[in-house]
Amino acid sequence: MYGASGAKLVIAAGAALLVAGVGYARGISESRLTTYASERYPIEAAAFVEKHQLPGPLYNHFDWGGYLMWRLPQYPVSMDGRTNVHLPERVARSRATWTGAPEWRSDPELGGAGLVVASVDVPLTSLLRGDARFEAIYEDDVAVVFVATPSLRHPLASRMRAEAED
Repeated sequence: MYGASGAKLVIAAGAALLVAGVGYARGISESRLTTYASERYPIEAAAFVEKHQLPGPLYNHFDWGGYLMWRLPQYPVSMDGRTNVHLPERVARSRATWTGAPEWRSDPELGGAGLVVASVDVPLTSLLRGDARFEAIYEDDVAVVFVATPSLRHPLASRMRAEAED
């Protein structure tokens, strides 16, 4: 009934209808995807960093590396999901720092960071709030942006401090 190309067309159309049907049944939409992403990724924090051109280098969690690499290409990420690129020791060191292990303070990548984008609910975020080397200059429900204290000379950090004191 159908030739080889006609059969391929019918299969492709059927697959497209199946994917669309599954998406519809699960309520997948652009707005739901945006909501899902904004609850899990530092979308607003990344926009803040980009808008104010904060000084790097950037220190970030493994889980957000891919997103930040895509969203802020001008800031090389410290860690991302490409485990074949990062040595196991480096991944373990990053994990220990983010979980607040005793040696977190001596992490050389954290110590050399000019900017940290951190989840509000990880131990390192709480530790950085009390660390004189960093100051939080942005926070939302998902992420906190810290700058290294030498960057307090950055005009934005001074203005944010003044607004917080008012």
